[in-house]
Amino acid sequence: MIWHIGYIKNASTFLQRDIFPKLENVKYFTTDLKNINDKPVPNMINLFSHENMAGDMTHSTAKKGFEKLDKLKRNFPEAKILLIYRNKNRWVKSVYNQYVKEGGKYSFSKWFERVFDTEFLDYESMFSYLKNNFKQVLILPFELLIEDHKTFVEKLCKFIGAPVPEYKNVVRGRSLSRPMLAGVRLINHFNIKLNRPYRWIDQTLWRKKIG
Repeated sequence: MIWHIGYIKNASTFLQRDIFPKLENVKYFTTDLKNINDKPVPNMINLFSHENMAGDMTHSTAKKGFEKLDKLKRNFPEAKILLIYRNKNRWVKSVYNQYVKEGGKYSFSKWFERVFDTEFLDYESMFSYLKNNFKQVLILPFELLIEDHKTFVEKLCKFIGAPVPEYKNVVRGRSLSRPMLAGVRLINHFNIKLNRPYRWIDQTLWRKKIG
């Protein structure tokens, strides 16, 4: 059994859409421990993926992330763990971007001060915890995917125990540009109920202006 636990904004959408579902002899589940209703399938590699297992950086605390992992350890002590991380400065900006996409209203400075738990930036504690509590752990830098996606996917698949599938190296979950981010945050203040307001801005304002 393998658990992909995060972090968020580290190629999770790419893995969940373009890699994991295509793996041979792998039963793929998108769930966390709270919603784990499906039982592992015998004679197959069972792969679970939920990027918030290591913690929800947009709204929660690092302590909550460790509590989830403690529960994972109790329920699945033999689980193999996969974690993707990235440059801390770029990661924080990307997490803030996601916070705004989800309806956040704070400026970056207020969000960083009032919402974001800086303990999430202590990668060393997380790495040490995983290695001390689970027998097999693979920790990969997001930057490797950007610089050499073939090597990244090969390392990933070798750890899972499946051949490399055919896939397209596509960028998913792009961050909003600064103008778009400002526009979405403005809409968030007015509590306008739009599904993915950044797409609405793109379609009705920016593109119309360009056209």
